[in-house]
Amino acid sequence: MQRAFGLEIPLTLEDICDPTRLALVVYDMQVGIVKQIDNGRQITEKVVQVACASADVIPSDRPPTPHQCPNVTRGQ
Repeated sequence: MQRAFGLEIPLTLEDICDPTRLALVVYDMQVGIVKQIDNGRQITEKVVQVACASADVIPSDRPPTPHQCPNVTRGQ
């Protein structure tokens, strides 16, 4: 991590993937929006897969539900 002008600048993948700084943002995955995309179902499946994987690594106040991620166990 490099510091300049009061900012921390990540230089490596490890710096970028620091769980204290990293966020997974899923935007506009509403049913009405997804239906407008040709491969919306496949995109939704991949988004759920990534959200489930990140839920096991990065704590969140709104994790995926057990129904969405049956293989993920989370301690809080």
